[in-house]
Amino acid sequence: MAGPVYSITRAEIEEFWRRKEVEEEELRLAAEKEAARIKAKELKIEDYVLFEQMIREILDEGNKGDGATKMGRGNTRSNTEARVGIKHW
Repeated sequence: MAGPVYSITRAEIEEFWRRKEVEEEELRLAAEKEAARIKAKELKIEDYVLFEQMIREILDEGNKGDGATKMGRGNTRSNTEARVGIKHW
């Protein structure tokens, strides 16, 4: 009995499409990086000052008393919110 048939043409076609997908992904990532670079260059001084202020507040909260154990005990979730720095990076 004959074994399974191996098609060289099919393998070449599959390899072509795999390479095509990788190239598209690389182009997409390069475009995202370029957009992030442009946004970073256009970052306003006011935005940077707000970012620094937010970092200082986070550090101050961590330095007050024993903040790590207070956060671990549970019920602080209602008065805390997620802090987001620079977006789209």
